[in-house]
Amino acid sequence: MRSVSRGSKLLALGLVVATVGVASCGKKSSNSSLPAKNTSCPTSSPAPKPLAAPTVPVSSIKPGGTVTYASDQEPTGWNVQTATDATADTAYLETGVWPQTFIVKPDYSVVMDSNLLLSASQTSSSPQTIVYKMNPKAKWSDGVPINAADFIYNWQMQNGTISNVDAASTTGYDQIKSVTGSDNDETITVVYKTPYPDWKSLFINMIPQHIYKNAAGWGTVDKDGNASGPMHNAAAPTVSGGVWKLQNYQPKKSVELVPNPAYWGAKPLINKIIVRFDVTDLAPAFQNGEINFAYPQPQLDIVNQFKQQANLKTFVNFGLSFEHIDMNLANPMLKQLAVRQAINYGLNRYELVKKTVGQFDGRASTLENRMWVNNQAEYVAHANACTDFNPEKAVKTLEAAGYKKGSDGYYAKDGKELSFKIITTGGNLLREQTEQIIVDQLQKVGIKIVIANKPGSAAFDPITSKQYDLALFAWVAAPFPSSNVSIYTTGGGQNWTNYSNKQEDALLKDMATTPDHATEIKDSQNADKILWQDLPTIPLYQKPTLLAYTNNLLNVRDDASVQGPLWNAQEWGTAKAQ
Repeated sequence: MRSVSRGSKLLALGLVVATVGVASCGKKSSNSSLPAKNTSCPTSSPAPKPLAAPTVPVSSIKPGGTVTYASDQEPTGWNVQTATDATADTAYLETGVWPQTFIVKPDYSVVMDSNLLLSASQTSSSPQTIVYKMNPKAKWSDGVPINAADFIYNWQMQNGTISNVDAASTTGYDQIKSVTGSDNDETITVVYKTPYPDWKSLFINMIPQHIYKNAAGWGTVDKDGNASGPMHNAAAPTVSGGVWKLQNYQPKKSVELVPNPAYWGAKPLINKIIVRFDVTDLAPAFQNGEINFAYPQPQLDIVNQFKQQANLKTFVNFGLSFEHIDMNLANPMLKQLAVRQAINYGLNRYELVKKTVGQFDGRASTLENRMWVNNQAEYVAHANACTDFNPEKAVKTLEAAGYKKGSDGYYAKDGKELSFKIITTGGNLLREQTEQIIVDQLQKVGIKIVIANKPGSAAFDPITSKQYDLALFAWVAAPFPSSNVSIYTTGGGQNWTNYSNKQEDALLKDMATTPDHATEIKDSQNADKILWQDLPTIPLYQKPTLLAYTNNLLNVRDDASVQGPLWNAQEWGTAKAQ
């Protein structure tokens, strides 16, 4: 799994099948002594810059052809704005299908989609008012205009007023007072009740109201949390409001992206993208010509295998995604701050990075902020993985909280052993290695960790239903700090840790309502400091991306944000014969 209104974040728990087994729990160490603290902390690696690549002029591109893309994960449904379907791989497929008012570029700049809109601007600060002017040529693929009715519908379905709608996040939408249309519904005026600084994060991945308004298409949920509605059915949507259109969906196998014949902007240069969900061994698939594009979560063996193929181009990039551990505070032991502190003291995050992502990219470093990643200008380190590692302090913290070590080397209290299950995507070698390091490190301070993985997107279910102890996954965001509100606010739609702190709530509320960007940044930094004190989550590292494609493809450029690898696929092609 890797908001999706960009007021929420995407889960990243992608599947890469590997050939290693999954450990069930850590073995008891024969060495009863605690590991030594780090005596010297290394200088942090330079923050890796977002990857850029030259653009080949369209005049040099040969039109036509098919690209076969091996996707990490199959969509669970087709509305990435719902909590059920808020995965990165779903967003990647839909970035050219559903209308986007603003697009995040590879350098994290945010630009208006000039094909969809003629303009989008704030016309008043009191009350905050945003006016969008539609391109009159903008139409859904069935000929119905994209206009104010779609803006109103998508706002209503995400503003929190409909109790059984499975919206991933209401952030920003719940601050809107009204959405109205004028000029034949080609002008949309949005008036806010309270200011929302990240207004450019809203009205993306809009679905057509004329298709789904009366069809429960927003992934409604019943009392047991089961999602339903046509966008969760087996059939993929046949209507499009973007440059690509979905067709020929075969569950567990593939779906196709083809040019939307009704699209009013520049048409794609290639004829088709076949998106496959059934490719489990990427290197041979490239060699055999089964695929010519992939965007897997990087693993050391895969990176090396790709580099050995002369016909492949590979890029390791660092973007708006970070790996972390979530702790479910509904667990009575994890609810105790002392236990969470002991876990943090017992983890040598610096060594963990060296032994995992650091093996294939020396620029990888620990992440010490949840609101901003290492190569964003706003990034400030609020912790230090090297000096925070303190096994002796972990033990003293547990013992001060009344825990006693048993003969097996693990701590217990009131007859209950300090033991937790950790879940991630089984088959992802990098994550399995990370889990085993966590198991080994925490065993040395008397905390038992049991690995209980599920394959692929099945790992998503216990996390979103809050039926887990520890979870290892990544968040993928856009460059808007308000994307964190639903994660760390009491009762937030993506707050799967059950975390609650009134001071944190107040800071996040202020962050999402201040008209001043400097205050927004300050609030985000202070909110992260509180999270380091409370530790409902522990960041590990800014997550690298791996882009691989056959070297005959041109204009492929990674966008390591919510836009993903297909963000400019309409520009792809092969070189013309000279």
